[in-house]
Amino acid sequence: MAFCMLVAFNACKKADDNKNGSPAPSTTCKLKSTKEIIASNGNPNQYGGFVLYYDNADRINKVSFLDSTTGNEDSSSYALLLYTNSNITSLKLFQQGQEAVNSSITYSTLNKVEQRVFNLDGDFGQAKITQIYFYDNNGYIEYCLSRFEADNIPGLGKVVSIDSARYLNYNSFGRPSGVVVFNSFTSTNQGAEPFSFSEEIAYQYDAKGNRTKTSSKNVVSAPFIETYSATFDIGKTLGDAKEANVLLSKLFFDGWEDPNLNSKDTDVSLKLTETNTENGVGETKTSIFIFNDKGNPASSKETSTTEIKNTTYTYVCK
Repeated sequence: MAFCMLVAFNACKKADDNKNGSPAPSTTCKLKSTKEIIASNGNPNQYGGFVLYYDNADRINKVSFLDSTTGNEDSSSYALLLYTNSNITSLKLFQQGQEAVNSSITYSTLNKVEQRVFNLDGDFGQAKITQIYFYDNNGYIEYCLSRFEADNIPGLGKVVSIDSARYLNYNSFGRPSGVVVFNSFTSTNQGAEPFSFSEEIAYQYDAKGNRTKTSSKNVVSAPFIETYSATFDIGKTLGDAKEANVLLSKLFFDGWEDPNLNSKDTDVSLKLTETNTENGVGETKTSIFIFNDKGNPASSKETSTTEIKNTTYTYVCK
């Protein structure tokens, strides 16, 4: 199932699906849906995207995903969100009618995410991820403790994996220069020896605060190895797309990104070329967006050597 991460859902002034011309200036519009059509090397098209539902306070309380084969809304695959004021405090993710993730989020007195708990129901049974965040005097994440626990992984039995992450020097955009992660792993399988390792991840940014490079190493004396690079056309940005990106990222465990409801860890622009390197092999993707006259996307196209993904965006106005 593919999920589109560059979308807009907040107020805009024009609906792309309005059949009667431009609405009156007082009209406000919200994103209703996205639909991805994914063509991959001659294989049958696959689909991704979602439909959004809002409560009476104009908060998204349901995300319904599209069927990857038909492209239609899948009533059995969706996420439900609960709020306290503007903060998401609980979410449940269902796949094919079965609850796959049950998550809760608690906040500090400074309205920062203090703890996230993900209860997962996967192919190997029940698992749990707990993340606890600690902040410096500027309100930036200083440390994060993450614990993964599963009772019955084939070949490993009960597994406990604990990560401790330390965030490094924040820049003027409120984004870290890197993070150092320490991991320890234990298993009840007598043949699986306990082990631990550390990894340092370094980030670089452009003048607009977009993340342009990620490098990593797991030995202090070793050189950093580039794992991600990106170039941005910074003539135009996606506006409210940033906030939608942050919302959707909270549906899933997302590693070491900032979990708070802000857009400082979201990179968006009119055109993005990115290269991800895994096992020494890099794949480059180029994304180009077409906007309506209020700066919200009407369509986008992502091209790589293996597939092409076309996305359309629809809005509802009132």
